[in-house]
Amino acid sequence: MLNVEDVLGKLKSIKEFPDIVILHRGIDQETGRTSGLERIKIIRQAFPNKKFLIAVAGGIVPETAKEALEIGADILIVGRYVTQSKDIERSVRDFLELTPSMREDVDLYRVHTE
Repeated sequence: MLNVEDVLGKLKSIKEFPDIVILHRGIDQETGRTSGLERIKIIRQAFPNKKFLIAVAGGIVPETAKEALEIGADILIVGRYVTQSKDIERSVRDFLELTPSMREDVDLYRVHTE
């Protein structure tokens, strides 16, 4: 859903509802003009009877990740914060520390770096 103005309209228009909705924040959202994360709640409220996951990508750092998880995101797609870090292990742990379930059993989660 990168550069999709009417996310709800797009989701309502497709024949088969997706298993995962990926919200990719554009660079203007990453730089602070708007977080774009408010769409998570809007989508959840618009489709209360649908079973689906919401993934977020684009400028995800621990602070925005925490906000996204609190609002209702299911999947965090992390890039530069980890891949361009001088300390990749610390960067990954910054995310794993966000929720108790991640802290308890890291092996349940796949950590992928490119």
